[in-house]
Amino acid sequence: MKRITILLILLSVAFSLSAKTIHTIMFVDSNDSQIGNGVVVDARMFQNWANMIADALRADGYNQKVYYYNGNLCNKNNLINVVSTLNCADDIVLFLYSGHGGRSVNDVSKFPRMCLGAHSEDQFVSVEYLNSLLQQKNPRLSIIIADCCNSYYNGNIPMGRMVSKSNSSTMTGYPSAKIRDLFVNRRGNIVSSGASQGEYGWTNGNGGGIFTSSFIDSFNFNVERSGEQVSWQNIFNDTKDLTFELSQIAYLDRKITKTQTPVFDINVGESVRTKKKLTRLDFGNGYYLGGAVNGKREGIGAYIFNDGSRFEGEFSNDNIDGSGIYFWTSDHYFAGTWVNGHREGYGIEVHPDGSYVIEYFSNDVCLTQAPQPRNAQRLNVANGYYLGEMREGKPHGRGKFYWNDGSSFEGTWINGVINGSGLLKFANNQGVYVGNWKNGTRQACYGLQCLNNGYKLIGYWENEVYRAKSFIIYNQ
Repeated sequence: MKRITILLILLSVAFSLSAKTIHTIMFVDSNDSQIGNGVVVDARMFQNWANMIADALRADGYNQKVYYYNGNLCNKNNLINVVSTLNCADDIVLFLYSGHGGRSVNDVSKFPRMCLGAHSEDQFVSVEYLNSLLQQKNPRLSIIIADCCNSYYNGNIPMGRMVSKSNSSTMTGYPSAKIRDLFVNRRGNIVSSGASQGEYGWTNGNGGGIFTSSFIDSFNFNVERSGEQVSWQNIFNDTKDLTFELSQIAYLDRKITKTQTPVFDINVGESVRTKKKLTRLDFGNGYYLGGAVNGKREGIGAYIFNDGSRFEGEFSNDNIDGSGIYFWTSDHYFAGTWVNGHREGYGIEVHPDGSYVIEYFSNDVCLTQAPQPRNAQRLNVANGYYLGEMREGKPHGRGKFYWNDGSSFEGTWINGVINGSGLLKFANNQGVYVGNWKNGTRQACYGLQCLNNGYKLIGYWENEVYRAKSFIIYNQ
C-alpha cells in the first residue's frame, strides 16, 4: 500500500512538471472616458486571438491561464506583482497593454512607458522594464503588445488618443502546424509598441486600436498564406505597414493629427519571408517578371515596356487575364479586369491631376454604361436589398446591392456570391473601389480605392486587406 502511494505521488509530480501553460495577461485602462471603449475592444480581440492559439496547441499539452486587469485594477502594483510571481519557465506569455502611454525627454528606449491608469510618472512602467522582468522568468516565448502613445509628456499625462477607423479580419481557427512552428519550435521574446517616438497611438470605440487590430489582421493574413513559411518578422513587418496605411487614411481624412508607425524588436531565431521565385522573360518591346510555367507567363507578374509604361496583374496561358493595373506614368494609370488580353468589366482611370473616371468595357471597347440586368428581381434582406438577375432565389448574374447606410455594389454574382469585376461605392459619397472579387472577397487580386479626400490605395489586395502597391516588390 505504501509503495502504491509513493507511485501515485511520483506520477503526480511528473504530470505537474509536464504541464505547459499559455499565460495571457491583459492590462486595460478602461476607466478613461476617451479611450475606454476602444481598449475594451482591444482586450476582446486579443483574448479571442489567444484562445485560438490555445486551441491550436491543446493537442501539444498546452492550457491557458488568463490574467485580466481593467479599470482600477490596471495599475503599477498589480503589474509588478503578477509578473514577479509568474511561474512561467518554458511557458508561453502573451501580454497586452491598451491605454495611455508616453515617454520622457530623458528616455533612451524606443519603447514608451505605460501609464496604467495613473497620472504621475512614478506610477508608469516602461515597456522595456516589463520585458526585463519577464525574461528573468525564462519563458519559452514572450510577446508584448503595447497599444499606446509614444509621445513626449514632459511630466504630464500624454494626450488622449482620438477617434479613427480600424478594422480587423477574423478567423475561426488556426492550423496547428503553423502555430506550433511559431510558438513552440522557437524561443525568445518579441517587444512591440504601436507608435514610434513622438507619435500618438490611435483607437476607435468600435474597432479598437489601429495597432492591435492591424497585428491580429496581419497574423491571420500570414497564417492563412499557403506555400510560405510563417515568421514573426513577416507578421510584424506587415503589422507596421498596415498600421501606417490605416493611420494615413485617417490623417488625410482629418480624423487624426499624426500618422503612427509601430516599433518592435524580435529576438527569435527564424528566417524572413520566403522569396517568391520570379521568372524573367524578355520580349522585343520589354520584359516580364513574375510567375511562369514552361516559359509562359502564368500567375501574377509585371510587364515592363521599353517606353517606361508597365502592367502588373494576373496572367494566364501567356496572356493578361484577371485583375491588374496599367501605368502610363506613376500618376496616370488604369485599374480593371482583363479577359484573354482584353479589358472586360469595370475600370477606373486616374489622371495626372488626381481626378478619376469610372468606365465599363466589353471586349476592350468602352461603353457609355454597364449592361443592365435582364429580368431584374428584387431581394430584400436585413441590411439592404438586391436588384438584379437571380436564379433559384439567389443573386446570379448582373445586379446591384444597396446597403441601408447608402453604400452600394454593382457587379456579378454566382449562386449568391460576388464574383468578378465590380464597383463598390462607399456611403456619404466618400469614394469608390474598383477591382475583382473571388468568392465574395478581394482575394489575391488588384484594385484601386479612391477616397474623395484625395487619398488612393492602389495595388494588391489579399483577404479583404490592402497589402502592397506592388505584389512583385512585396515578394522580392
